[in-house]
Amino acid sequence: MLDLGLVTEESSQHQYRFVDIVDPQTRAPLFRIEHEVRSMTHPMFRRPLVNRNPRQSAIHYRPGCDPFIVPTP
Repeated sequence: MLDLGLVTEESSQHQYRFVDIVDPQTRAPLFRIEHEVRSMTHPMFRRPLVNRNPRQSAIHYRPGCDPFIVPTP
């Protein structure tokens, strides 16, 4: 993706963003979507995408503490 100039942001050695999905042979654009890719060594790899705690960041992430739980009155 770097060789094709498709990476729009390289946040760290573990996280990249891109916008265009292209045909690898013709390089013709196939689809446009903003997408983030994390490597398997990223601390937040395989983080649940639903009901997650928005206050957790990569710096303060603790596995198992991600579910967003609303206290009951």
